[in-house]
Amino acid sequence: MTEALNIKIEKFIFHVVHNGKSSPTLMDDTPIGAFEGFFVNRIREIINGNRFNFQDDSPFLSALKAIDADPSNFVAKSKELANIFHAGPDRRIKPGVMILIYADIDGVKKYILIKYDHEEVITYTEKTAGQAILSEISNTFVKSGQALQKSAIINLADTVAGAIIIDKSERNDITDFFKGFLAVKRFYTAATLTEKANDCFKATIRDHQAILPGDFTSHASINFYDYVQKTDNFNPNQAAKDLFGIHFTDEIGRTFDRKLTKADISGEEFAFDKRVIKKPRKNKFRTQEGVLIQYDDIAKNTVQIEAVGDKTKITILTNKLIEQPS
Repeated sequence: MTEALNIKIEKFIFHVVHNGKSSPTLMDDTPIGAFEGFFVNRIREIINGNRFNFQDDSPFLSALKAIDADPSNFVAKSKELANIFHAGPDRRIKPGVMILIYADIDGVKKYILIKYDHEEVITYTEKTAGQAILSEISNTFVKSGQALQKSAIINLADTVAGAIIIDKSERNDITDFFKGFLAVKRFYTAATLTEKANDCFKATIRDHQAILPGDFTSHASINFYDYVQKTDNFNPNQAAKDLFGIHFTDEIGRTFDRKLTKADISGEEFAFDKRVIKKPRKNKFRTQEGVLIQYDDIAKNTVQIEAVGDKTKITILTNKLIEQPS
């Protein structure tokens, strides 16, 4: 839970970008003062996102390494990054500020880049008793999730520096502009992410097969196949509810989240690679005596088939035997 994280902002600066001028408005000092709590809460909102690796020639990563080597470079390098960000051509980018933060998150030092959009806010002041004057302010930091448009969290202490990135303009990936600015590439391919999500779904079913009906567990592979075919994107906050439908419980949701974390894809949103999930076939056998055996791939580890002399021995291990209607 991000609420439990201990976050302390140690350095903070912002510059005004995409302001309609030829160059950004660069600041020398922007004391955070009593508003640290506001920005700490914004950091909590972006802890989980999509994972990316930096390219070897990333100017953004080079700037962070220069700051890390000499903290006195913090403001100067932030200005360099603001100039690069401001020059990027993308008509979807609204006027706002580029924020650079150096923070301690649970004892780990991390750099945080945030693009915050300016939002128009209507305020009022009382002129006389019973009369108020409306006014519009556009240079604001608001709590709106959409205002916090782009973000990247970087831990340079990792063996290979990577970034946790959220881009509201393209939540399943990031825009070409932001990808070029950071010089990053996706850590996992869409095919790998799709396969990992499939594995997490089936692992969650195995953990809860004692309470799930047999007609659901036996159709696990086809359920996931159908879900991928009708759904373009994987949303970690919604997928378990959609996949389990009426059988979803909070406990199942928590198990699914743990499986995502174990698979190293917690917080990832991505476009499914529909090609990697093939329409499954049932494993079907019929004995000479007329016994029909049918099972899905998810249950293959519970069925053991072995030769015993001139006979075939079939062993099925189950937590529950459910009689099917004839």
